[in-house]
Amino acid sequence: MGWTSYKNYAKDKGEKSWINSRWTWFIGEHGNKHIDIQICSTPSIGWGVDVNGGERDVTFKFWFILKFYISFEYIFPDWVFPREYNQFADEDVKALKRETPEQEQKFYEKKGNNEKLKGRARTKNKGWIRTAGREIDLSFHNYSMWWRFWTDPGSWHNGIPKWRHGSLDFVRLLKGRDKVDSELISDRMDEIEMPEGKYLCKIDYTKFTRRYKRWWPKVWHRFQFEFGYENESGEWIKTPVPHWGKGTMDYNCGMDGTYSISLSCEVKTLEEAKNHVVESCMKDRKRYGNVDFSEVKGIENGYIKSNLVGQF
Repeated sequence: MGWTSYKNYAKDKGEKSWINSRWTWFIGEHGNKHIDIQICSTPSIGWGVDVNGGERDVTFKFWFILKFYISFEYIFPDWVFPREYNQFADEDVKALKRETPEQEQKFYEKKGNNEKLKGRARTKNKGWIRTAGREIDLSFHNYSMWWRFWTDPGSWHNGIPKWRHGSLDFVRLLKGRDKVDSELISDRMDEIEMPEGKYLCKIDYTKFTRRYKRWWPKVWHRFQFEFGYENESGEWIKTPVPHWGKGTMDYNCGMDGTYSISLSCEVKTLEEAKNHVVESCMKDRKRYGNVDFSEVKGIENGYIKSNLVGQF
């Protein structure tokens, strides 16, 4: 028997797990049985038990800021691990011929009957093998309580009752159910001014109100900018604000453009939203490089009247 250790410390403490240490205690002459103890960081509270028949391990876990895992591998007897149905291990089903529709139907009836077996009837010669995984878990995060009671950790279906797999949202319990109402304040054409000229844009100004049964309502605003204008025939002409692409992949090495911007929460007035859009576009140009507009066409009387992106 003996101990081995593994440590991994992330450079940035802002990462999800900035500490990860594991110790392994091997038992037996060949080391085929062992106990793992692992400690890592996690921003939640909870405890749980994982049973994995495929790996033949049982893991106990509990955490409060630091998360502790204690795993026992190849130590517990077979009966601890749950059975799952595997038709490829079912000799009776495999022996059935499936050449005709009647034989095909008989095959699936036999298979379905084996899947419904309970308790001790789930034997290996009926297609049941101990490779299933089950989880018992209770945790608190995102202002909610989450629980799982002896369920498959890798799947979920609506047939699982909530008392076995569910959650309780404390915020909803306190505030009640919420409903969001929207009100279109204005839908108008306006303009923003960039160094090369003025861009016409359609601005949808919408007010949202989230109402709760047992809490005060929350109000926020959204401004949706779409750059372009309608010509005399009513066709919408896009006039994106040009800026160079990121240059990180083949598809974004050339000229790119801002076709639309959606703002919410941080702005409350139309003028503030327009200033924010100009600052965002200028920030992209400063980051990826300035744009030379000396040889472009499509600027008439200080207004952008064509898509300038294709001219670079």
